[in-house]
Amino acid sequence: MKILSLSTIAALSLSLAACGGKKDEAGGGTAKPAEGKGGAAAAPAVKLEYKKLGATGLEAEVPTDANVDDNTASAGFPSATIWASPTTFLMGQIAADDYGMIKQSYEATKEQVQKEAGTFKAFTKDEKTADGWHLEWTAESMGDQVTGILIRRVIDGKAWDCSTNSSQGAADLAKVAKICMSVRKAP
Repeated sequence: MKILSLSTIAALSLSLAACGGKKDEAGGGTAKPAEGKGGAAAAPAVKLEYKKLGATGLEAEVPTDANVDDNTASAGFPSATIWASPTTFLMGQIAADDYGMIKQSYEATKEQVQKEAGTFKAFTKDEKTADGWHLEWTAESMGDQVTGILIRRVIDGKAWDCSTNSSQGAADLAKVAKICMSVRKAP
């Protein structure tokens, strides 16, 4: 029995040493990657491709596994949903004098965000761009902190709002901003 116990202990010792872990010098008991091993591998880059956004006449650079729904017929105005993480929504102007669900002016858009974003707290980004504006904000919804983004683009003479709300914070807003800024007229 002693031989079995000693061989088991020896095997466990070798297994633990092979893991490359190094006990924290401060005695906290946390393992760190062994020096020179490069640490944890970085997450693989998300592959992107341009996909058409339904019947809107536009396309955007989205993750290859994203699905796009054309909501134009059911909504009654140009719109699409990009099913990626996070889900992103695109809504467009109906005609030169009909903005449909989106607001015509910068000020009216800001007012709409403040009314519809749950318990609005503050804008964290509020800037006009060459072809519209870029708004980001924080709010509270059912006790949870949420962030939101709305980017207005004018493409081929029509206004388009690209937006989402997220409970995941800045990382999600950066993903949506990248998608929204990539929206362009489809070939």
